[in-house]
Amino acid sequence: MDAKTTPQGVTIAREFTVLTSALYIPLFLMLAGLIWRGVAFEFRFKADASHQAFWDKAFAWGSYVATFCQGAAVGAFINGFKVEGPSYQGGAFDWLTPFSVFTGLGLMVAYALLGCTWLVMKTDGALEARMRAAARWRRRPTLGPDGNRRCAGSRFWSGPRSSSGGSRASSVSAADF
Repeated sequence: MDAKTTPQGVTIAREFTVLTSALYIPLFLMLAGLIWRGVAFEFRFKADASHQAFWDKAFAWGSYVATFCQGAAVGAFINGFKVEGPSYQGGAFDWLTPFSVFTGLGLMVAYALLGCTWLVMKTDGALEARMRAAARWRRRPTLGPDGNRRCAGSRFWSGPRSSSGGSRASSVSAADF
């Protein structure tokens, strides 16, 4: 057994090569956003009062870029990649599809909801009330307008329902793969 091969015989280096080739741009932008966030966090405390607002916005935008690119990379991974043999055959922007944009935006809303609910749990008074109101607004895209535990966009992406009432995915069998 080679050091690069798992016990099942799958070569890890090939998958790593395909993933990094396909997702180079979103992963690079995600890393740049995280670095920009760290720089903004440090410089905000060292800046004078007139520049602190700039670093606050820089921190927020670094967070937005990193989160969106993380979600877009997950969406592209779910969509799959063009692979022939051991190499990636797609273009530099094949990761940028409507679905990956949707997952990127969805992750931004989900992280905002997570932050709101964490602050509701950890604070009291006016900030807690403000975060409760913000969480109500942010839960609609993630839980749906009626509060059910389903993604509001799941029906859009999963397609029409079958005659039996289930989604198309429920009729797929292992033989189809």
